[in-house]
Amino acid sequence: IIRDLERLGIELYVSGQRGYWASLRIDPDLISRIKEAQKEDSEIWTIVKNLNKQTDSQSERTIQTLEDMLRSCALEWTGNWDDY
Repeated sequence: IIRDLERLGIELYVSGQRGYWASLRIDPDLISRIKEAQKEDSEIWTIVKNLNKQTDSQSERTIQTLEDMLRSCALEWTGNWDDY
């Protein structure tokens, strides 16, 4: 997975024993859409689903990684994935 991320321009960093974060080079429009989506929880999944429709298999793996990271954040923030 890490090699796939590197090929797509995503750098994964490990911070201590518990955390990690990714540096991702993406379209600025996507960043603004994600910021807007944070205002409404269901909106962020719409963005991810739309990205899934227009990607190849390598990008699909990246999107799966991003979904996993979002899931991890939701669990850490609320302790309940079902809310998201």
